Amino acid sequence: LTQLVSRRAPETDGLLRSLATLQKVFDVTVVLNYRRYFEWAVSACNSLQKPRQTRDNYRWPDRDQLEDITFARWYAGLHDRGKCPTCTYNWAKFFDPAYHPTEHVARRYEELLPGVAVRLYDLHQNGTVATNFVCQALPHARAACDALARADAAASLVMNPTHPVRSEYDRLLIGAQRRKMVSTKRRRTVTRHSLEAAFPDLGKRPGLPMVCPSAAALRELRERSA
Repeated sequence: LTQLVSRRAPETDGLLRSLATLQKVFDVTVVLNYRRYFEWAVSACNSLQKPRQTRDNYRWPDRDQLEDITFARWYAGLHDRGKCPTCTYNWAKFFDPAYHPTEHVARRYEELLPGVAVRLYDLHQNGTVATNFVCQALPHARAACDALARADAAASLVMNPTHPVRSEYDRLLIGAQRRKMVSTKRRRTVTRHSLEAAFPDLGKRPGLPMVCPSAAALRELRERSA
């Protein structure tokens, strides 16, 4: 629903009309989660740029397509597509980068469904997403809340499993291809898995050069996460 409301395509208008009709007979509350912006942005980049069979980056690129797409480039392109025209944005392009995604979606719901109640819950609290949702978004489901809370009382926080490590190994692999250090006879994924197995602690090694966003971008990421 979040992406549909942000996108506002003709095929989603029927859904929005249905929600508007429900408002006439029910107390409708839209529940949105909050995730720190700097975590959301990195997760979105990794999710959209990671190699998949349905994407061109699943195969070895041609020599004239050897690009190093870092988070810094991707984030700059999120605001100005001309800064990273070959980056993948897919669903991320439907969010206004001037706002935190949650704030943008809340504004869209309030615009499209006047008078709708909007509630937020924090993804960074202990417990599972399901328990937090039931306990905080469904005020009359106390029995269900208590049962879920007992079941995961000792559970640690589990966030989106999308992790930058695999993307970083893939970037190193393409850098090695650019320098003709690896063979392209094996599939790209097979070679990347071999690289991960050979250097499992790569991210902890000192002295590796880092490509960071600009100072202005880092400041924006921090301020929008508050």
